[in-house]
Amino acid sequence: MFSLEEVRKRGYALDNEENESGVRCIAATVIPAGGNAQYAFSISAPVERMDNDRIHTLAEHVLRTKGEIQRAIG
Repeated sequence: MFSLEEVRKRGYALDNEENESGVRCIAATVIPAGGNAQYAFSISAPVERMDNDRIHTLAEHVLRTKGEIQRAIG
């Protein structure tokens, strides 16, 4: 779990089994040109399929997708 400052800096949040035992989640907000977070998306997987290396890889995909969505919605 990251602090809000870390989440803002990294661009995504991590749920490391805080919500549900055995499940990890990576989430990101989508902020359109207006500057207010209006949307969010996440990916979840069982902890045995989302180790720390996998989180790093998936976080890169989440950030890239976040950027693509933000550009598309302006």
